[in-house]
Amino acid sequence: MGDAGEVRATDDGEDKTAAIARDSVNAAAAVADVVLAGVQVGVDTGFSIGKVFAWGASAAAAAGAAAVVAMGATGEVSQTTAVAAVCAAAAFKAVEVGVDFAHTATAGGVALGRTLTAQTAEVADQLFESYGVPNGEVVRLAFGDDAGQALIFIKCIAIEIGGIPPPGMTITDTLRAATALNSLQQTAGVADLRGTGHPDRMAAVKWGDIRRYLRFSLAMYGHLALKFLRLIPIAGAAVENDLAVVRSVTGGATVLRSEWAGSTYRPGYLLLLDEPGQAVVLSFRGTLRIHDVLTDLVCKQEPLQIGDTIGAAHGGMLKAAQRLLDELRADIEAALSSNIGFKLVLCGHSLGGGLATLMAVLIGPTIQVQPSEPENTAHHVPVTCFAYASPAVLSLELAAEATHVTSVALGADMVPRFGMSSTMDLRESLAAIHNSPGLVAEVELRQTQLQVAIADARSDEARSALLEPAAAWAQNMIAHFQTNVPHTPKLFPGGTILWTPTEAYMLPGDLGTPEAVATPAVEADWVVADQQSFDTIVLCGSAMFSSHMPQAYAQFLLGTNNLI
Repeated sequence: MGDAGEVRATDDGEDKTAAIARDSVNAAAAVADVVLAGVQVGVDTGFSIGKVFAWGASAAAAAGAAAVVAMGATGEVSQTTAVAAVCAAAAFKAVEVGVDFAHTATAGGVALGRTLTAQTAEVADQLFESYGVPNGEVVRLAFGDDAGQALIFIKCIAIEIGGIPPPGMTITDTLRAATALNSLQQTAGVADLRGTGHPDRMAAVKWGDIRRYLRFSLAMYGHLALKFLRLIPIAGAAVENDLAVVRSVTGGATVLRSEWAGSTYRPGYLLLLDEPGQAVVLSFRGTLRIHDVLTDLVCKQEPLQIGDTIGAAHGGMLKAAQRLLDELRADIEAALSSNIGFKLVLCGHSLGGGLATLMAVLIGPTIQVQPSEPENTAHHVPVTCFAYASPAVLSLELAAEATHVTSVALGADMVPRFGMSSTMDLRESLAAIHNSPGLVAEVELRQTQLQVAIADARSDEARSALLEPAAAWAQNMIAHFQTNVPHTPKLFPGGTILWTPTEAYMLPGDLGTPEAVATPAVEADWVVADQQSFDTIVLCGSAMFSSHMPQAYAQFLLGTNNLI
């Protein structure tokens, strides 16, 4: 069910075939690299042996030729024989040079083959990504959606990012431990923050601004990305280029300065004048590749002092925020000086939200602006930040004091919970579960029994009676094995954290797709959550990733899949 120009397959069979093709390309590239690496070793070894023989033959021929020439000089052999010996020696030398050249050429060809194979696979993988084809489908087909997604995630953070799994654990062990942890967390309600937090702070939430500046954050992705995400139409004057999309999505904001291209820890940004909102807006671009997000978030913490509060921040993004603030401060102050009464708003989605948070903390709740007219006096302009799906970028002390920052997190979105410390905690938790005698088997048995009992329950009261003791047992188990996990200082999203459940509004697997019911979460369903609620990675299948995507935030805050 799609419009003309859509690039994503809608048939389930086609989707799975494309996803398996993506896995096959990656697997073939990995196998080809191993084979070519073996070939390269074989080539080096074979030619090295060949060069030794060629050198020996050349040296022997040269010595023989010298002897024959000497004998020719005394008349012991004819001149013709001496010339033939010299020619033979030259031929053997040519063979030696030829072998050496062939080695260089062959080794270069193999190396070029490895490079081209890797580059081709990378381009193909990026094309699959842009067309919305997921990776890991073979694993999901083998183990089931949630278990497969958990294994893919564990591979990403434990192998590609966090190092090898704990000693003594195989891939199968890791999968079983991750599945057991998933069951314990879900049964214990770790991911459900309803009924917690600070209901007394809900009255201060600026819902109009939160919805408005989500549009500014998503506009920063540009027209091509938003078309791929199907958040804007494929064609039309309002979406023909990036600036047209910015005007359409933001309601006519004026671009004062732009940098669309981004690099590691230096994302693209837009400095805009929002006259209807009476604000100068600095919007930062995020990233759409979850793996890039996870990789970028694994970075050591750097000390940071704001006022009298000493804490820490994400090192890479802190440096980026400091550099960009130095670069943009003059333009920001000039825009505010020319528009008396306007506030400064910083915003962004994903990594863009993290950078907006850090810059807001560096600036503070107000920014001093010099007057554009000499007769006026300097004045302080309020600073506000709206960070959507923001990563964990501040230590608890600094995050709690950033009262001018509002972070918005949806359901199981894992990015606000992710970092080096939480990754290592997860790794150690899996080891603790694996090393607890009989725990994995008991969790599997209890989960099966609970599912059967709930399916047979005839009323909500009966289901609650089953869930309450199961939740208590799961909470006790989590508390038990986590006592042996060496917790390290963590980072958190900044300021006021607004959270809402997602599963109550969309069917599993639908979140983040245009076919999903675009039902915005009503304000009463949101929670002002504690920072500490985001100190643990929650394993809950594909929702960990789909909840992070821009479509999900547009659906839940704006109630639409179309920004125009």
